Amino acid sequence: MYIASFKEFIASNNCDADYFQPKHTTNTKAIKTYPGGFATLGSLVDMKKGIEVGRKAYRNNGVPFTRVSDVRPTWVLQEKYISEGLYNSLKNDYQPGENEILLTKDATPGIAHFLGSDPPKMIPSGGVLRLKRKSAKVCDEYLTLVLNSGLVQKQIDRDATGSVLTHWRPERISQTLIPILPKKEQLEIRTQVLASFRLLAQSEALLEECHEIVLKELGVSFKDPKTCVPSIVMFSDFQEAGLMDADYFQAKCKKVVQAIKDYGCATLGSLVEMRKGVEVGKKYSKTGVPFIRVSNITQYGLSKEKHIPENLYQTLKSFQPEKGEILLTKDATPGVAYYLSVEPNKMVMSGGVLRLRKKSEKVNSEYLTLVLNSTLVREQVKRAATGSVIVHWRPERVAQTLIPILPKNMQTLIQQKVRKSFLLRRKSKFLLICVKQAVETAVKSGKPVAFNETFDKMREQLHKKGV
Repeated sequence: MYIASFKEFIASNNCDADYFQPKHTTNTKAIKTYPGGFATLGSLVDMKKGIEVGRKAYRNNGVPFTRVSDVRPTWVLQEKYISEGLYNSLKNDYQPGENEILLTKDATPGIAHFLGSDPPKMIPSGGVLRLKRKSAKVCDEYLTLVLNSGLVQKQIDRDATGSVLTHWRPERISQTLIPILPKKEQLEIRTQVLASFRLLAQSEALLEECHEIVLKELGVSFKDPKTCVPSIVMFSDFQEAGLMDADYFQAKCKKVVQAIKDYGCATLGSLVEMRKGVEVGKKYSKTGVPFIRVSNITQYGLSKEKHIPENLYQTLKSFQPEKGEILLTKDATPGVAYYLSVEPNKMVMSGGVLRLRKKSEKVNSEYLTLVLNSTLVREQVKRAATGSVIVHWRPERVAQTLIPILPKNMQTLIQQKVRKSFLLRRKSKFLLICVKQAVETAVKSGKPVAFNETFDKMREQLHKKGV
């Protein structure tokens, strides 16, 4: 229990009991008493807010529209797009510039991503802030790392508001405390962060190689302008398909399906058994067993935002995924697949996620997951999914998805490259974890030298584990 004075309530402009819990005050005290000093985020950066364009502005391709759910510490997803014309009308005010940091402020606040010197074309949504450094006290890579660390995350837990949708207000964000490590340590952090990014780039390049192997084998090229021509269909085609959706008959979709059929394929339903997840309503808890929703799944891994109580999990254990399964999203952003190569921790899948267990030896799991995440399947999803507000990919349509069956030796090559790619990604991730924890230790201990000691110790431990 903590007893707060009336003066503390007035100074904080907050009457929330949780605001004064020791877990928060201890973190704030550690930053304020750190020998190297601290600064508020607002004194270090200029902040600009993104914009909302509305669902009607979304397109199947074009320029990425970056939402909160697309921002990750080490990459930015591309799931929603706007037209080139709309982008041109917004770019002067909303296109991120070089060396800016994206920072989420709504829903899952506090995820920071450094864009570097060559930011891609994009328009951030209203739930994303663009930060541009204006102070020499910190370097961009160090600032991004601290924003993603527990030092700032604990401040967000204290300052964010909203019971249903969490909001981190800009005025609170500008007051966020940032510890200032010595320049020498910051430069070492910058070196390690850039090393992590290089590992990530190598990982991405390997996955891209795998996709190119598949496309080349099928003789498909999406750079061919012939795939973008209008498609004329007969009424009998609508009757046969049972659909009157223009996307279903696009030349690009038809070309993909025909190329897969000509090469040799199998339906997904003949290759795997499918099990659907479950919905729990609003029975969430602050801690407990992770409840994995569609927005928590990427082809690279799982994130954890919502939890359910342990006693509820015990009644839903049949929905616990297992090693060897592939998780596949079917709603909202359908067609995202992640392979569980190791035994997963306790978790429950939502109803918008399918669990696939391989029942055929025609494909290996890494190859199948790669194809599910490829343009070959993405085009089929566009063709088969329904819904104007929330997109649904019905299980019976999922089962009909065509999977090209490459020769075993090519599948094995792809499997090896995918495994190497994920190993590099894992090394990149753990390198950032080492640096982040070393910074937190240095600040909490009040000793700048603790950074190097902690970092070296953690890196040695991970090296022994083969990471």
